[in-house]
Amino acid sequence: MNKSLALLIGNFDKIKHMNPKDVESTMGNILNLLYEVNDEVTDEDCCIKYVIDVLHELLAALHIAINYHSIGNYEERIMDEIAAMSKIPGSCSMDMRSTCIELAKKRETARSLYEGLVHELRLMGMSERSI
Repeated sequence: MNKSLALLIGNFDKIKHMNPKDVESTMGNILNLLYEVNDEVTDEDCCIKYVIDVLHELLAALHIAINYHSIGNYEERIMDEIAAMSKIPGSCSMDMRSTCIELAKKRETARSLYEGLVHELRLMGMSERSI
């Protein structure tokens, strides 16, 4: 993993004290950087690919939580998941295989948060197209 990106992701634990809208904006910018780096990544480096997948799901869920669904603790749960990503760069460099397995689980957690939000919005009468 690129040292600059590792440092950036390693500081995700600090987002817990940020405004969620600022986090959403920052995450979008970080994802753009990761997409650029992803083109240079070898197939053996599953960390970047999984980090992109996880952050993409969390960003989508955070966007919905901020803009459409203020009920429950979704924002807090999403922010906790993002903050937990700060441990990934260190573990990726030490044991990539185990980290990729952990990231696959995080991707499923992020996906379930997103799907839970979409499901609740449907129950509230909002169509998926308007999200």
